[in-house]
This record gives sequence, C-alpha cells and structure tokens, in this order.
Amino acid sequence: MTEQDKDKQLDNVYQKVFRYGLELALKFEWQMIAATFIAIGLRLYKTILSPEEYDDMCNSIKDSMEKVTKYEDRTIH
Repeated sequence: MTEQDKDKQLDNVYQKVFRYGLELALKFEWQMIAATFIAIGLRLYKTILSPEEYDDMCNSIKDSMEKVTKYEDRTIH
C-alpha cells in the first residue's frame, strides 16, 4: 500500500469515527464521548506498541498539545 493510499485510508477512518461521535452526541455529553475515544485509543496503543513505543507516543502527544486546535462550531459544546 502506498503512502497516498494510507493517507486516504486514514482520512476515511477519521471521517467515519468523527461522524459516529456526532451521532453519539445526540445522546451523550461531549466530555463522555471524548474521554471514551481517548481511553479506547490509549488501550489500542498499549496493545499494539512495545512499552518504550507507548511511552514515546504518549510523550509525543504531550509535546504536541499546544498544536491542537479546537473545533470552531459552537454547537459541539
């Protein structure tokens, strides 16, 4: 699989998971959805990465926290 194919696949997954999050928001609070997505993601990483890779990934997330932008749509919160 080429990098371009992987990028398309990643975007496809992102869009599907985001849409599912929007559907969940009709029944649950946004903080519950966000916390659940984070917990699932961390457990997946913990399952597929070595302990060192997991620590590196968590440090990478922490180091990039200021680069994360919020959604501008005011209806989310």
